Amino acid sequence: MLQVAALADAERAKTLAQRLQEMNYAPSVAAPQPGGPDALHRVSVGPYATHAEAQTAATAVENAPGVKTWIRAERREEEATLDREEAQATAR
Repeated sequence: MLQVAALADAERAKTLAQRLQEMNYAPSVAAPQPGGPDALHRVSVGPYATHAEAQTAATAVENAPGVKTWIRAERREEEATLDREEAQATAR
């Protein structure tokens, strides 16, 4: 995933998502979790299959004035399960 912003203001997050959509991206806005440690609306685009694809998208998105991105690794649950099983087997 390519995170574009983490904003406290829901309207600013929505406006940024609309701007990204106008740039032909498919943005998503994740609302903060109730009772969570922060109250930020995270605006992202992706996911991308590889880090290189995410980097290419980051460069393109950052051409828009006032936009800075960061790549956020997202692991699939199956990968996390395999890693746990491997770690347990190694520990034996």
